[in-house]
Amino acid sequence: MRFLILVPLLVLASCATQKGLDPSRLPAQFEIELEKEIHADFNHDNIEDSVKILPAPRDSNYHILEISLSNKTNFEKFENHQLVYAAAIPGASLEAMDNGSFKILIDHSGGGRSASLREYTVSYRHDKFVLSGVTVSDYDRVDPELGGSCDINLLTGEGERNSKAIKVKIEKKDFVHADYEWLPRECKF
Repeated sequence: MRFLILVPLLVLASCATQKGLDPSRLPAQFEIELEKEIHADFNHDNIEDSVKILPAPRDSNYHILEISLSNKTNFEKFENHQLVYAAAIPGASLEAMDNGSFKILIDHSGGGRSASLREYTVSYRHDKFVLSGVTVSDYDRVDPELGGSCDINLLTGEGERNSKAIKVKIEKKDFVHADYEWLPRECKF
């Protein structure tokens, strides 16, 4: 399944320009299988934990992200109800990283005037989950001057905006309270 996640990302990366994604370089349509649940040791206690993207409740525009930490006798759960926009097409996916963090990929390039690819990195720090990184690529299908790309490490403040190195104010963002509307100023286009 991991291969199926990487293929769309490679396709999108190959369509990137300095200002973001180039709509003329995107394939018309491709089928992908999105990873909705992953398992790894996120809190580094040598016990497997899980992260799931659950369907949006009827009264919400956002999927529920649920992290379950296991200590062999019970589970501690962390939930976010505002980060993964349910109307994103083709959708959202999860990816476990080798360092124990995980990524939430929200691909909203399927249709409409504007398209966006967001990638949030979530790490376990000081007994809670925090957003440790954000990558955004936005473009406008009508006006190529609109849009751009950014990649920021939220723990160090280092990153890039439109392929130029930047240093930003460190913004600590708790996973439970993160929402789709929030982005660092440098990632708003």
